[in-house]
Amino acid sequence: MLISDDPRSTLADVPILKGPLPVTSVSYPFSTMARAIEPIDLAGAGYLEEEYFVSGTANVYAADDNGKPLVDEAGVPYVNRLLVRRPADDSNSSGVVWVDILNASNGFDVEDHWRRAWSHWMGRGDTYVGVTSKPLNVDALKNFNPDRYGELNWDLPDAAARSTIKAVEGSWNPFQELPGSEEGLAWDIFTHVGTLLRSPAGQAITGPKGPGLVFLIGQSQSAIYLNTWIDMFHRPSSVANGAPLFDGYLATAGGALIRPLRQGIPAAGPSPFTVAEYARPELEVPHITVTSEGDVALFGAGAGLLEPGFLDGPLRRHYMVAGTPHTDLRSTVIPAAEEIRRAGRLPRTMDHGFLDSLNLFPLEPAITAAMDALVAWAGQGQEAPPSVHFDTAPDGSLARDTDGNVQGGLRYGLMVRPMASFAGSNGGEVYGTMSLFPPERVHAAFPTRHDYLAAMAEHDGALRTAGYLNDDGARQLGNIAREIWDRLA
Repeated sequence: MLISDDPRSTLADVPILKGPLPVTSVSYPFSTMARAIEPIDLAGAGYLEEEYFVSGTANVYAADDNGKPLVDEAGVPYVNRLLVRRPADDSNSSGVVWVDILNASNGFDVEDHWRRAWSHWMGRGDTYVGVTSKPLNVDALKNFNPDRYGELNWDLPDAAARSTIKAVEGSWNPFQELPGSEEGLAWDIFTHVGTLLRSPAGQAITGPKGPGLVFLIGQSQSAIYLNTWIDMFHRPSSVANGAPLFDGYLATAGGALIRPLRQGIPAAGPSPFTVAEYARPELEVPHITVTSEGDVALFGAGAGLLEPGFLDGPLRRHYMVAGTPHTDLRSTVIPAAEEIRRAGRLPRTMDHGFLDSLNLFPLEPAITAAMDALVAWAGQGQEAPPSVHFDTAPDGSLARDTDGNVQGGLRYGLMVRPMASFAGSNGGEVYGTMSLFPPERVHAAFPTRHDYLAAMAEHDGALRTAGYLNDDGARQLGNIAREIWDRLA
């Protein structure tokens, strides 16, 4: 039977909401924007930042012979955290809520979509809800402030007490499973965030007007969690609640991989936490996937990314973005290094030589354009622009031009009028590299920076009209073009 019909079903439960938690000089949310590498004045921009706990009981699931979920262990208590940013004045709220599955690949909560889209969301008046997604991240929160986060819990009832983990350089595994915990609580937790936001209690988060549109989103490992939830739980949760909990989905830099439903199950795919098969169900709400060039090297072409029409359909779109790496290691909208160390985790490399070698081509313009398309699609029924895929060579690999730049895909002016060779990945790493062309080559075609920017803007104007680019993305591409031009000088 459908898990929504199982008498042990938790798919319509509304969790208990606690908060907002008080903030003092010594007790404040992990990843507060006040303590980012470059702090953001949210209050000055008319935004609130609040932290909540949600609690309830979640089932642990196993897969049946067809790969679909069955209740394996019922009613496991949990306490999880939500990090919320929303307009302080409800009259300024757009009613659009983005539920972001916080990334766990560094062993602590990383707000991948907030750091890519924060200024775009705040300019629109959108609400952001970040959801802690893994026991390893709960462990980091307890390191960070055991008094504030002590009640968070993803452990099974009979779990033995254990010490928190402190990462050590050279021996850190961000995909390790904690004994006695259960990563598979995630599926009901994501569902319960949806039921909460659709309930009167959720107005504490969304404001008194309540939500207009609610989207579930994830990047990288979190996109893999998102893919899994969609494949396994979208339909049964819709049945249990009488309608879809989420109005659409955005998966970025995660392809179509999924993961096992609970920890301790060996994975069959190209990483310790994913399996390669994905059913790609047809949904009644829109679903957009954004893939960077670097994702092909990171996940492997064998994961289906280069199949013609992959992840395309009546309510699906797939945008593959030429020249882009999997992630931006230069982002300053993440916790400062001392905050990460306090959480028992390792801050990223900030060596200037390394950072200067990185590929600057941004994925954000495609992501924020996809967000706009998703809102218009779900809200007004306006179909998103058609899918765009990379070209492939006869051997099935990415087709490239004589400069090594990938062919096909969504091509912004920075790629159509290149000043460099852009590698989306460096040997399968999450970052890419960039090799500048000789200055005389660029200046022969574009004598001044103004000439270059005008040529780039002419190309990008058509993409803006078609819906593949918005004002924020065009501004960012222009800023990157100026930086690369100045490096050539």
